[in-house]
Amino acid sequence: MAKEMPCVGFGRLNTQEWPDVAAKYDVMSLPTVIIFKDGEPADFVVGAVPKKNNC
Repeated sequence: MAKEMPCVGFGRLNTQEWPDVAAKYDVMSLPTVIIFKDGEPADFVVGAVPKKNNC
């Protein structure tokens, strides 16, 4: 996704190495995608979700 959306920043977090950060954002299952806006969580996507085909 990062290659397809160069204007968006992406990051990863190893929840086993950083359990306090995962707990802060209530990450209970993987994969979880947290979308931030202005430094605050704006939306969550939990679980595997198919990619939308915009063609």
